[in-house]
Amino acid sequence: MFHSVCQVPTAKVCGDGKPSRRGRSFIYRLKDEDQVPQQVCKMFFLSTLGYHPTNDSLVLSVMGKDISTPLAPPKDQRGRHAPANKLDQKPLHEHIESFHPSVSHYRRERAPWRRYLPSDISMKLMYADYIEKDNKCSYESYRKAVKSLNISY
Repeated sequence: MFHSVCQVPTAKVCGDGKPSRRGRSFIYRLKDEDQVPQQVCKMFFLSTLGYHPTNDSLVLSVMGKDISTPLAPPKDQRGRHAPANKLDQKPLHEHIESFHPSVSHYRRERAPWRRYLPSDISMKLMYADYIEKDNKCSYESYRKAVKSLNISY
């Protein structure tokens, strides 16, 4: 279909001297028995290929809408949008940092990137405080956020 149809700008002018609203015309070609392309009408072209003679929606979809743009398949849109249930991590991390985790003086040499919270603060207490401030999050998501920040008790 793509190689048998070519589009050209419309050369017609309306009766009042204005250019036609239709910006393009299609030329349909089929190869004869000597493999030479012959120009045919739209109805013959479509019915030869097994389509209804007046339904040219396939031709329009294959040939695109604009003559100036190169013909290429549309870009794949899968995976381009964030999931509706994706949790924003920034307020979660800010809340965890509000408890001021610090580096232990015992572990500076062996685990310099791990930070610790005081022993009187628990994960359950931190999560309850986060939920109390009208935030929505599961306990498991909160626990994973604390782990991703490399914070221990």
